Amino acid sequence: MATGLLMLVVGKATKLQDKLMCEHKEYAGTLMLGVETSSQDAMGEIVAEYSVDGVTEQAVREAFDRFDGAFEQIPPMVSAIKKDGVPLYKLARKGQEIVREPRPVEVFGHGISRVAIPEVDFTVQCSKGFYVRSYAYDIGKALGCGAHLSALRRTRSGSFTLDRAITVDTLKTAPREELFRAMLSLKELADILIARLASMSRKSLLGNFFVPPAGGSDCRGRGLAFWPRQGGECRNPCACCPAATGSG
Repeated sequence: MATGLLMLVVGKATKLQDKLMCEHKEYAGTLMLGVETSSQDAMGEIVAEYSVDGVTEQAVREAFDRFDGAFEQIPPMVSAIKKDGVPLYKLARKGQEIVREPRPVEVFGHGISRVAIPEVDFTVQCSKGFYVRSYAYDIGKALGCGAHLSALRRTRSGSFTLDRAITVDTLKTAPREELFRAMLSLKELADILIARLASMSRKSLLGNFFVPPAGGSDCRGRGLAFWPRQGGECRNPCACCPAATGSG
């Protein structure tokens, strides 16, 4: 059911995976009103059906608006989140359902491209850890008619889009040289991370770390670096470090 962008990293790039995957995501999906499923998507069994008579396009748009910004979301049972070391989806397969703690998420924006009740096509830009299935479920509850996610496609993950993506069939069958041409080099990945840092102020903090000035290196030429703070000051002050220059 789910399609779209999937990031694969190999070799030394695996060390950057968490940094590359922690950015905002964008999805395109289809909401099916009037039907709730055990997994909150089309892969699950139908658990409830409701009439959609009286549900209007205006009501749909207002329901989507209610879930803009920061809020808490209860993750679905069919997920990789663990309870006492056991993934929830394994408990769900046994017919068990447990109380899940709500998690903070954020929707940065959404769009509705088609309303043909009971179907609604939409896009959503969201934070890491956001479950679009639960988003669909919650909107259905807000409308009072239930809903599930019938289609989903990831269109963006941070700086990465479908523009340079290749299909699974190509990945399986293409010559190695063609696959190498499609891959991003470590330098390209580093440039993406440096560009992300460049958008921050010179005195930005990442946890307890100073970010060196734009250019990605310190005065000793050691490349991209994060200077640890100690007692409120940079532990490794140098001419290029904000702690030494006092610039911001």
